[in-house]
Amino acid sequence: MALLIKSGAHINLADKQGLTALMWATKQDCSSCVQLLIDKGADPEFSSQIGNNAVMFASLNSAKILRILLLNEPDLTIRNNQSLTALMLAVESGQLNCVELLLKNGANPKRKNSKGQDSFDLAANNSVILSLLNDE
Repeated sequence: MALLIKSGAHINLADKQGLTALMWATKQDCSSCVQLLIDKGADPEFSSQIGNNAVMFASLNSAKILRILLLNEPDLTIRNNQSLTALMLAVESGQLNCVELLLKNGANPKRKNSKGQDSFDLAANNSVILSLLNDE
């Protein structure tokens, strides 16, 4: 990857699904790849065809990568095509550490999706995450 970047590869080039190298590195849980791509200017807010960005993908399963992405202060109000924010995705996935990181970085648990649900509604069956949301 470093060689491709050094050779001038377009850092935010997307595949047919709209996934960039940063999204793939995030999905594959490769924190060193994510760090390299971020250092070289990859855009953590670039959205795939379904509207997910690297921050959203990290919110689904990787607090370690989410920490790296949050250093760039991405817009946490961005929604995907299902009207879900990164926080909503983390809540739905039961990712306590990601929920905590997103809240500490300003994610709003009271934002509603297109169905009128907020993060509290999405966490209704997860008392640990619901407690964390209530602490904010």
